[in-house]
Order: sequence, then structure tokens, then C-alpha cells
Amino acid sequence: MLAPHSQHANPRQPLEAGGLGRRSLSFEGIAYTERPSRSRPDSRPAGGVPLSPVDFSENEASKLLKIKRNLKKRSQKQARRSWERGEIKKKDPKILQNEATKLLKNKRKLKNEAKTEAEQAKNCAPGARDSSHARLVLKRALLAADAARPRVRFLIAMARILVTNDDGIHADGLKALEKALEPLGDVLVVAPDSERSATSQSITIHSPLRVYAIDERHYAVSGTPADAVILALHQLMKSPPNLVVSGINPGANLGENLIYSGTVAGALEATLHGVPAIAMSLASRKNLDFTIAAAFAAELAAKVLREGLPPGVMLNVNVPRGEVRGVRFTSQSRKITQNIVYEKHDPRGRPYYWQDEQVALENIEPESDYSAIIAHEISITPLQADRTDYPSLERLSTWTSSLTVPAPPRPEGATVTPVTAAGGDF
Repeated sequence: MLAPHSQHANPRQPLEAGGLGRRSLSFEGIAYTERPSRSRPDSRPAGGVPLSPVDFSENEASKLLKIKRNLKKRSQKQARRSWERGEIKKKDPKILQNEATKLLKNKRKLKNEAKTEAEQAKNCAPGARDSSHARLVLKRALLAADAARPRVRFLIAMARILVTNDDGIHADGLKALEKALEPLGDVLVVAPDSERSATSQSITIHSPLRVYAIDERHYAVSGTPADAVILALHQLMKSPPNLVVSGINPGANLGENLIYSGTVAGALEATLHGVPAIAMSLASRKNLDFTIAAAFAAELAAKVLREGLPPGVMLNVNVPRGEVRGVRFTSQSRKITQNIVYEKHDPRGRPYYWQDEQVALENIEPESDYSAIIAHEISITPLQADRTDYPSLERLSTWTSSLTVPAPPRPEGATVTPVTAAGGDF
């Protein structure tokens, strides 16, 4: 709290005759000294007559405003230096949130103390019954709280967020997502240089990858979403991000389709590397409006930054088009789509094919992601990178005793050479 260490701040004690002189004030362990203004004559009357609160309220307010500016500049400089030295950015997001919460609690405490002091000041002297001094005391506490607020915003802004997609670096959904996430932290965009939809979690190993720096915050990669995330984590970023958000995809990623989705694959690749991740999709391909989806992505991202996610788990989020009536945690739907293959012929008579699908709405499960979208609710499906079915693992392990390994044919006189597996053999 901004605590004056001078008798001037106590409404019960009169001010001494003479100039205002110097006063020492402190805020969170930082000491500040006020000096009297040389250009403005002292308004204190001679003879040691104490000033009423109304007489010095304007002067006090101007001084407090200067102190507020000094506090703000100094706190921001200290935080920026710590950020550049790597002392803050290596902190866990939960620690940063705890520090921000403490500052917010301190702000509320300052306000409560100021209100109490203001009530006491009303009855401290006949000259203070007009509550002018009470307003001054309240303003002093609010200024101190306001000086702490930039530090709260800066702590929250320490989060490093990586944004990617499968529609390309210039996609409208990506731009809407980046804009929505900017207030939460330091956003870096690393995405494919062109559309890579339905590439699943494939990576490029038969050709070199190239990175094109559009500016210091945007990089285009000549590869898949998984390639983009790998390059961002291991080449472009000095330290791992606190969160990866992939999207916003124009079109739903529901049921078995999320297996083929490049949007989901970008988030899942981050999960494999131990980074919390979210995949965002808008369940519409026409009349695209990413406003609601982007706003919800920012809200959910802030929640993940505060609370975290279970290890190896990502969130697949689908937002319905039009009216949104609620939010539901769902399961991945089983396959309820029917594959359709169209055969055509080119001018030379050779066949070629287009794939499509049709959804059987009558087979939708009530707790599935499809069900939430049909009900105009946002679907959030937790997905895990570990695809092991542990109940089946335990049950099928009983087969081991009945399974035998056939011995390979060996020429007579040949010796068996022990096999050692090197790293590149797998």
C-alpha cells in the first residue's frame, strides 16, 4: 500500500508552519521522496495555522499522480529486465497466475482500507465533515492500486503462445485467433505456407523444409502442421511455449474426421512434446464468422494457462455456427459417416476419383461431439496422445501363453548372431 511516512498524511495532526518540505513514501518496498515545487509558492498561511483538507487536496492529488507514474515506469522496467534475462519467462504459468492473484488481492485490500480510513476521516475534525479529505484518502489508495495494475497485466503477459493451423499462414481463421490471443501473452505464429488440410500428423522426411520469415512474429513453413510445430519448438523459439493453439479451422473436426485433421494434428504434436494444446474449429464452411470462436478460444486459453491440462491430453474444440446456447464436454463420436466416392473420366478416358462423405444424423450418440453441435453447443473433447487401450491391454495379455514365435529357417552349420538394435534401426 502507498504509505506516507509523514505527519502530513494524518488528518488528525495539523501541518507545521513553513514549506511542505520533503516527504518519504514507499510502495512495496520501493522508497520515493517528494520534493516541494520551486515554481509554485507555498500556499500555507503564516503563523503555523494548519491547512484544511480542502486547501491541499489539489496539491496532494498532483503529487500522487506523479508518484503513480514513477511507480508504473519503474515496475515495468524491472519486469522487462527480468523478462529479458529469462528470470520470468521460465516460470510456470501457475506461478505467474499466483503472483497476479496476490497483486489483485492487494488492490482490493487497498480499496477496503481506503474506505475505512475515509469513514474515519469524516469525523476527525469539523473542517473535514464535507468529506473532501475522505475523497482524497480514497484517491490516494486507488492511485496506489492503479500503479500495481500494470504489473498484474505484465505478469499475465509473460505467457508464450504458439499459434498454427492447417489452412495456411494467410487464413482468416488464423488471423482471428491470433488477434484474440494477443491480450494473453506473447503470440508467435508458425504455420504452413499453403493449405495442408487432411494431412493428419504426417511429417516431411523425403524433402527439405524451408522457413520463410514474414516478420519477427510470423513464419511460414513448407510443410505440414506437425512440421510447423516441430520447427517452432526446436528451432524458432528460444524457450518452449506455455500453450499451443491450432486453428481456427473452417469446418468441423468431429468423430473419426479428427484423425485426418491437420488442425488437430498440430495440437496433438505439441502434446507429444509436453506442451498444453487446443485445436479450434468452426462447424461451418459457409458464411464464415470467427468472432465467437475466437473469443471462446481466448477464454479457454486463459483457463488452460491458469489451470493447466493433464499430461498427454489436448482439447479438441468445435464451435457451432450461428447461435451458441452453451458449452459441453463430449466424447469423440464413433464413425457415423458414410464414405462416398465419385468416379469421373478425363478427356482421354482415364478414370479419376473424388471423395466425399454423408453423415447419418439418426445414429448420433447423445454424449458425443456431434450431439453438442446439433444442439448448438460448443463441444470440448479431451484427446490423449497415448493411444493405448489399457483395459484391452490387460485382457489381451492373457493371450501371451498361447502365442509362439516361429523360428526362422537356418542353414546347417550356421551360427546365430545376436542382434543389437541401433537408434536408426527403428
